[in-house]
Amino acid sequence: GVINGYGEQAERLGSDRWMALLGCHEQIQKNALIVDAGTALTIDWLRADGRHLGGWIVPGRQLMLNALGQGTANLKGITLDDIERDGLAAGQNTFDGIAQGTEAALTGAIAQAIQLSREHFSQESFDVVVTGGDGEHLMRTLSGKFRRYDDLLFKGLRLCADNLNS
Repeated sequence: GVINGYGEQAERLGSDRWMALLGCHEQIQKNALIVDAGTALTIDWLRADGRHLGGWIVPGRQLMLNALGQGTANLKGITLDDIERDGLAAGQNTFDGIAQGTEAALTGAIAQAIQLSREHFSQESFDVVVTGGDGEHLMRTLSGKFRRYDDLLFKGLRLCADNLNS
């Protein structure tokens, strides 16, 4: 019941995103902005009728840290353990500045996606669904109405497996 938004290049949509789309559609069957926070932060729009409208891929928290570590002197080997913080504020040292900047980049992408969602869903209501390994941390920074669903990817895989057995 889900239609891939990539059209003629449907195979270019990553299997992890596809499974999350399937899992989300089974779970809520409403217009949804799906935020999957993992190695990358993926953001996808899914209409209640199962039509995938496309999405975004943003480097996740650790990828951003890796990029700073590789491209900036004196930051080699920085890890999430070095900067784990909740909420947004002005950084008072380099590691805080990195932590806050990374968090602002992630939440800023989500805020922009929410703005665009109003257009994508023609002013209809929509749920913002957060999933993925970094989703719980992200939820502590986000403000507003967000629904946390663990393991949408695995819910989608289960759907596929069930259909193979039918």
